[in-house]
Amino acid sequence: MPEIQMLGDLLIMTGLSTNNVPDLFFDHGIHGAFTVNVSGKSNSEFNLSAANTFTELIVNPSAGNNIESNATFAGSLSGDVTIMAVGNGNPAAKLTIDAADAMSDAATLSISGTNATLLTVNFNDTIKYLQINGVTQPTCTYGAGQDRNPSWYSGAGVLTVAGAPTT
Repeated sequence: MPEIQMLGDLLIMTGLSTNNVPDLFFDHGIHGAFTVNVSGKSNSEFNLSAANTFTELIVNPSAGNNIESNATFAGSLSGDVTIMAVGNGNPAAKLTIDAADAMSDAATLSISGTNATLLTVNFNDTIKYLQINGVTQPTCTYGAGQDRNPSWYSGAGVLTVAGAPTT
């Protein structure tokens, strides 16, 4: 399968009907300076296992909840990432970083939700900014034995939030 060359924003729906829950695999790259919106059926998976060049990924709960987003390749999350919550605050989607340097060092990661693990980091990664429920988090390291190990975080990897560069 060839790479996907975007000419505008892309909407990916993982299903709305009573059909089986889909697992989507993108292992040839999604390229273009645009936004990828993922929405769909509850308990579906969206897997990025190639380097990409999109500007932003938005996982939206408009058609379900508990959508798993998995980044399994260096550079698979090339831009900002927004993981939205359902109306009751429960997580609509979860993000798993399953490769070193999956996210861009210049990216902002925004995650919404409560009462669950929102982010699993299994390999070390660095991002510029982190927002949880609209609140910008401190510049530091996250994970077991690090500066912060919050309840919404899991995994053996360390997430470094670099923030603005010092001058």
